[in-house]
Amino acid sequence: MLPNEEGQSLITDSDEEKKAVSKSTEPVPAGSGQPKADLEKIPTPQPTITPRPIGKIMTLLFGGLGTGLVIFLLTHFGPWSKPPETKTQETKVSIGGNVTAGGDVNAGSGTINKYYYGYSPERFEKLAGNLRLTQAALGNFFEIMKQQNVPPEKLDHTLREMAERYKALQEKLAQTDSDDTAVTALKSQAKQALDQGHFDRAEELLNKASDLALTAAKKAHERIKRDQEVVNKQFLSAAASKSEAGDLKMTQLAYAAAADYYRQAAELVPAGSDLVKAGYMNQQGEAFYDAGKYAEAEAPIEGALDLRERLLKPDDSKIAATLNSLAKLYWAQGKYAQAEPLYQRAMKIAEKALGTEHSSLATTLNNLAVLYLDQGKYAQAEPLYQRALQIDEQALGPEHPTLATTLNNLANLYKAQEKYGQAELLLKRSLKIKEQALGPEHPDTAATLNNLGALYDVQGKYDQAGPLYQRALEIA
Repeated sequence: MLPNEEGQSLITDSDEEKKAVSKSTEPVPAGSGQPKADLEKIPTPQPTITPRPIGKIMTLLFGGLGTGLVIFLLTHFGPWSKPPETKTQETKVSIGGNVTAGGDVNAGSGTINKYYYGYSPERFEKLAGNLRLTQAALGNFFEIMKQQNVPPEKLDHTLREMAERYKALQEKLAQTDSDDTAVTALKSQAKQALDQGHFDRAEELLNKASDLALTAAKKAHERIKRDQEVVNKQFLSAAASKSEAGDLKMTQLAYAAAADYYRQAAELVPAGSDLVKAGYMNQQGEAFYDAGKYAEAEAPIEGALDLRERLLKPDDSKIAATLNSLAKLYWAQGKYAQAEPLYQRAMKIAEKALGTEHSSLATTLNNLAVLYLDQGKYAQAEPLYQRALQIDEQALGPEHPTLATTLNNLANLYKAQEKYGQAELLLKRSLKIKEQALGPEHPDTAATLNNLGALYDVQGKYDQAGPLYQRALEIA
């Protein structure tokens, strides 16, 4: 017998049922009009064996399962699985419709064949009640277990497991919470189908509910995506305005304030626009560099390099620009060993990405030459200056301020080598370009005035050095 949830039997054999086992097991003749026999009344294949010893043997073999369930298992799974053909009288039991023992059951909607599976209507109804199942659902469970060839010894456990899952699903469907009324309606229909034991119909309705919700989700996602694009554009616009405020501060030589604006710009950049963010971070680092705040400059420049290396091809010119910025920062801190490989890598990228005559390449060449000059490596510095000078004249023209910077740097190299005549020519040319391009009162003009005064000073030409120093001081 099937035990109940407290470990007791789900169905107990009444004294009357036990007595029935000892009665004749002869098949009911066709057309006799007698009711169909219960499981205990199903005849055994060998008439010489009486029912009473079978019950004892069953008790010895299966113990607590109970005679009724064991006979049920044997008649469905054992050697007696094909009982003699009999004709039975139809018995009507009202369960939301008409029930015919041994025939079909109409449970509100749909029909389940072989409804009692060897049980009398009363025992089947009692079993469904003990499991808290509808009789339609219980019938389906028996049919499923038969199709899945569940062994007799696992029948009780499997039935309980199926029943618990069934009831849990009923509770889930009863608590459905959806803003979509159509989905809610489909799930409600699915629960009704489940309650009636119509599992295929319940599955169909749940799939329809899922498809409907998925379609709605995709549409909502597209709307959100479009809305997010609008939001991102607004954030990018706000970031650009902060960056432009930073540009304004750079124009005013307020480098620290500019760096703060670039920081704000980088923080406003939305996810998915990391290259834009990298640009602002690089600007922030450059502004800190110009402000002389080298420690603050390092993190944003390194962050910009990391983003660009991850998102761009290895030979992209933006990577070269950031390498140049970081190398320049290391140079300013005297970290020559860290700066040199970055300059060299930037130079190779610029040559490949921009060509051998691009002004950005000239900038890197000039910076690497400065690094060598500071280390006293004059032989390595001079060809780099010469090449940078040639590129600047061709790419920018003979009157460009950048060309003036390169002329100034090469003059410093010649001064260090005591080639004063060559240095003087270059500094005078640099001064002329800056006065014309930037104006006589520009700080860069003052720097060249100071350098030219220093050149005269080192040669002992104090009368020439003095006026230059005085003018530089007035500009400063």
